[in-house]
Amino acid sequence: TGNPFFPFMAQLFGGNGFSVRAVGFAELPKTLTHLFLLPWNLAFKVDVYGGEPIGCLFLAVLPVIPLTFKMKGLARTLLLFVILYTLTWYYSIQHARFFLPLLPFLSLLSAMGLVRWISKNEYFQKVLWFLTGILIFLHVGLAVYYPLRVLKGALGITAADAFLETHERSYAVMKRSAPHLKPSDKLLLLGEPRLFYAPIDAVHFNPTILFHMAKKERTFKRWLGEEKITHLLSGEKGDRAPAPLHWPEELKGDPSIPLITAEPVETYRMNVNDEVFTYTLWKITAAVPI
Repeated sequence: TGNPFFPFMAQLFGGNGFSVRAVGFAELPKTLTHLFLLPWNLAFKVDVYGGEPIGCLFLAVLPVIPLTFKMKGLARTLLLFVILYTLTWYYSIQHARFFLPLLPFLSLLSAMGLVRWISKNEYFQKVLWFLTGILIFLHVGLAVYYPLRVLKGALGITAADAFLETHERSYAVMKRSAPHLKPSDKLLLLGEPRLFYAPIDAVHFNPTILFHMAKKERTFKRWLGEEKITHLLSGEKGDRAPAPLHWPEELKGDPSIPLITAEPVETYRMNVNDEVFTYTLWKITAAVPI
């Protein structure tokens, strides 16, 4: 592609890939304040970064990281890498799954800081062992808790169909939508990114679609026609009757939106993991390219 950072930074190096807007996932403002609070948020507010739990271990050892500032060799290289990776991640796509590759390097750097810390004081060693024991206990608890939630389904004690309907909202809504869809149909999801169990070709509305529309100078209506989208699935958290067809905020200035018509096929209300969701399946009645 000619881009050493593909699929990122295409606007600087070429090679297409994702635009800055396409990788700009962020529920919190990308400010210096939130950058400073990042270790705390990754430990206790991980839902705003996609939901992958990282735990509190790295937050607990954070105070020893400054002890590596004056170290040379591998420690300095690791420190520089951790800082650059964290900044790049923070100002691009803030999703915890893309932060996970950094953890082995951060673990090694933390170990170096801990060794430097405990080597200076025997009292610190006792405190460290005590804190480490508590952290290991908590992490073992998490390691047991998360698998237990799916153990019945994994062992076949609960039927796979019943388990998925209770715990995975995308399965439940796709199962209800399947009878209304033909193999040749194509589905666009609005307000719902989970399409794991879609019975036909499906895509969820995301900034990458806007990127391609802008690149090819297409209206949204024309994009729908060219992609042969036949149905829409709108979803909202909460009990709605029915879930209205709300177009994404990014499409407010698109002149073709008033020309798109769709009729509701069916509305589904479901309780998944004690949360209520309302979905409406729509059939597009006018999506001819203009």
